[in-house]
Amino acid sequence: MINNINLLQSNNYMSISLVIATYQRGEILLESIRLLQELQPIPLEILIIDQTQNHDPNIAQALNTLGQTQKIRWIRLPRPSIPKAMNTGLQLAQGDTVLFLDDDIIPNPNLIKGHLQAHQQAHLVVGQVIQPNEQPLPLQSGEPFRFNSTEPCFIQDCMAGNLSIKTTIARQLGGFDENFQGAAFKFESEFAHRYTQQYGPIYFEPTASIHHLMAQRGGTRAHGHHLRTAKPTHSLGAYYYLLKSRPPLALATPQPTHQSHPYQTPSPPPLVDSPLPLGRTGGISLGTQVPCPRPPLSCTPCVPSFSIPMNIAIDALPTNHLSGQHVLLGHLKQIATAHHDRHQFYIFHHKDNRHLCRNLAPNVHWIDCSPLGESWSRRLLWELLHLNSKLEQIQADWLISTSGALVPGVKIPQIVLAQNPWCYFPQFHTSWRNRAKAWGQRLGYRHAQRHAAAIFYLSQYVADTYHRDADCFPQHGAVLYVGVDDDTFTTAAQNRIPFEQRSLEVLVVSAMTPHKAVEDVVAAVAQVHQQGIPAQLTLVGPWSSDRYRHHIETLAQHHHITNFLTITGKVSTTALHEHYAKARAFCLLSRCESFGIPAIEAQAFGTPTVVADVCAPPEVAGPGGVVVPVGAIDQTTTALTHLLQEGNTWSQASQKALENAERFRWSQVAQPLVEFLDNL
Repeated sequence: MINNINLLQSNNYMSISLVIATYQRGEILLESIRLLQELQPIPLEILIIDQTQNHDPNIAQALNTLGQTQKIRWIRLPRPSIPKAMNTGLQLAQGDTVLFLDDDIIPNPNLIKGHLQAHQQAHLVVGQVIQPNEQPLPLQSGEPFRFNSTEPCFIQDCMAGNLSIKTTIARQLGGFDENFQGAAFKFESEFAHRYTQQYGPIYFEPTASIHHLMAQRGGTRAHGHHLRTAKPTHSLGAYYYLLKSRPPLALATPQPTHQSHPYQTPSPPPLVDSPLPLGRTGGISLGTQVPCPRPPLSCTPCVPSFSIPMNIAIDALPTNHLSGQHVLLGHLKQIATAHHDRHQFYIFHHKDNRHLCRNLAPNVHWIDCSPLGESWSRRLLWELLHLNSKLEQIQADWLISTSGALVPGVKIPQIVLAQNPWCYFPQFHTSWRNRAKAWGQRLGYRHAQRHAAAIFYLSQYVADTYHRDADCFPQHGAVLYVGVDDDTFTTAAQNRIPFEQRSLEVLVVSAMTPHKAVEDVVAAVAQVHQQGIPAQLTLVGPWSSDRYRHHIETLAQHHHITNFLTITGKVSTTALHEHYAKARAFCLLSRCESFGIPAIEAQAFGTPTVVADVCAPPEVAGPGGVVVPVGAIDQTTTALTHLLQEGNTWSQASQKALENAERFRWSQVAQPLVEFLDNL
């Protein structure tokens, strides 16, 4: 993998993420990864979306080592589904372009170069695929197209094992349709149909070549071979593709005769596992009525399914910090609006977070649990003694826990929001109370991972951390990103300030605590000054203690930048937006971050971000962020210098920031939870 600083030094660079969906592969997967790491140009990242339940210990250790050394991103899924795995990779990809590859290949040295160059012809590119016992051969006159052809051309279909597409285009199309099951026969043809209907033909590039080994074990062949299997899911896949891509009258004959309704689309995998609503817009969602081309008289109509009305309680007693309150209110508004005619939501709060209460929707009810306050020990005791009776009073069917753990003693099923990785960082547990609290949190998180009815993680980083610690997958799980408020997007669009009119300023917005590593930002800005750039450093947000603030002020004095340091404390929303709009760079070097909301808010204003390569910020900042190693002051200085001084570099980074921020609109990020509740 490459350091993102290099991206700032090339005006024409288009970053590319490699995504490999794999199932029950071992040595051959490792060999494919090794060969891909040798390619030039170097990919931004290699994502391995692994659906294997149990690897051989040696294979698991090798993959884990590659992940820990950041040579790959190893993402585990609990159940095999080719479209779902590819959608997961698409959601997590940080490159401008995503290249989907099979897990048993030998890549041509020009694979990546060929794909990137071909994107001058089309947004969707398919490379050459050489199957066993095949050779590259030119097409003869009048011969149908085949994927081992040596001639570039425009085509209408594709193969998913060597396919690249602009990341934003794939997401706009809704990703791959997860209604295709088993070997998912024709799923890529259905995707190609949606693409060509909107953007025109696909480009075939023979220099972007792979040799497909077609290993006998694993891959789609875990469900049969699509050319010779008798499994009904394959013929159903072919039929479903026709249903999606042909006019209804094209399927008018023959008349169906089977007992079950032949026009009912296959049920998709559980929605709670989707990292975002990919696979839903392209496909026909569960509960959508599919019109029969010519339904027989004896045919029962396809009836949409609706969830049963539920009383859903939300335990907001642990929600005391600004970031947690932002998460709760944002998702609550989305689920309450989506289920206004179905579910009722009852939120338990205490006297110190009473300001959460607001009139979000008629089906949202606030329950005051005073005299409880922020004390976590008193809260746990109260929940153990009294919460069950409160839940019985409102006849609750489900409880959403916001603490990252199951609420002890509760008798109804629980949904857990996993938000805080603090307990996994022992360097920040500076007292015996902190160490005891962290120990208890880890126990609670493991228990939730094993026993929660569903668990939603603020980032893939948090999901991976829970999985490693508990050494198991949840019953149901999904990444549930945090959104940026619509008002922020609106204000940002109205206050788009170009490079020349922005202040020579580096902005930090955060709760100022020691694990945020504000010291590193001060040191980097001091080095920027040594290069003759009089940059201003602005620190916005509340301080954990006067002692830490004094420490930062003393450090600034030591580096002789006191006159260039502004500390505002907590500010109004209006003032915060003004800071985002006028700064040339945003910097977040936190050592412990489950998400990084201010980084995305800054990007919504077109402000490029510099983030440390730890926890969730690299995943969240995406292509709009410059990622620097933890504690690398020199590289941080280099990144800030480029953004502060070079207008072209800044403009490119600003555009990527704006595009990345669009991923985090509340209406989009809340979909995994909305859909889960929709299917209760």
